[in-house]
Amino acid sequence: KAQSYRKLIEEGIHPRDYEKQQAHEKHLKKQEEERKGITLRKLHEEYMHSRFSLEKHTANSKKSQNNVMLQVWEEFLDDPIQEITGPRLWDYYQYWVSQRISKQTGKPAVNQIKKGLRYLKAEFNYAIRQKKYLTENPCDVFAQQISLQAGERNYYLQPRETEELFDWIDKLIEPDPEGRKFLQQNYGLTDYDLGAEGAVGLDLVALELLTGLRQVEVRQLRWAKVYMEKEEWEEEDANGPFFETVLSKQKKSFGVPITNYMKAIFQRRQKHRRNDYVFPSWRNKSKPLSEDRHVFDVVKKVMPVSGLRKTDALSSNVLRHTFATHAQTVLRDGQLVDM
Repeated sequence: KAQSYRKLIEEGIHPRDYEKQQAHEKHLKKQEEERKGITLRKLHEEYMHSRFSLEKHTANSKKSQNNVMLQVWEEFLDDPIQEITGPRLWDYYQYWVSQRISKQTGKPAVNQIKKGLRYLKAEFNYAIRQKKYLTENPCDVFAQQISLQAGERNYYLQPRETEELFDWIDKLIEPDPEGRKFLQQNYGLTDYDLGAEGAVGLDLVALELLTGLRQVEVRQLRWAKVYMEKEEWEEEDANGPFFETVLSKQKKSFGVPITNYMKAIFQRRQKHRRNDYVFPSWRNKSKPLSEDRHVFDVVKKVMPVSGLRKTDALSSNVLRHTFATHAQTVLRDGQLVDM
């Protein structure tokens, strides 16, 4: 080693500088080997962990992105990301839009592949900017060629349809024996569909539509944050009844006045109170209702999606869009405008 150092000195190279250069090159080589071993599955796991730890995703959006990535990019998941090239993605996109048919619409699943590409582009940008695994994003092959945004959709209920939805909710909640028999015989509803748990979900859906809040923001509402009595809301320096929820994206507390339309919901839920949540789970005594999907399945039996003019779905998002579009025309006493 001394001989090699003397030789370096004779060549005008300081041995310490030489050692630093060797260590740097060894580090770069190791980094390159690690980059080559990063598969799409590994990148996806790192990305999701990063987004969730930074609170960039809600639990539902994380679940949605994870499901889409694992479904759309299944055959790419175990490939090194450096082998996923733009031309390969282009060919796969062409295959998808010509061969893959949506079970729901019977048409090419274009929106699904576009959603998958949006998620993939974000994860490759993470690989470039945060992790330095790549220098170029292969999804750039679609730039100025194909818009990765979903096609324009009508996604709301008309005022007449919204009134019809409220009418059905009223009929489905605690129907009398004759009404129950009619619904079961003509719409195929079961005792479970018309039971106490179903009523919780129907009230949840109604409050979603009356407030424009996201499902999780309503579903996790606690009685401790509902101020119905005068002494309760006056103590909070409010001018009337209200409830307080936490906005799921901003993580901020948000107060919502309780209108006359909402009072019946809270009074009915208070009558059947089971735990600290306004909309309680029937299976877990200490938890809120887990989701509202079954409720929409029931509603679609009496109010088929095929008959709706401005949407091909019934979901929490549709209710939110309906509220934003023209819910005030349905609530005829104008209280929503005052909100």
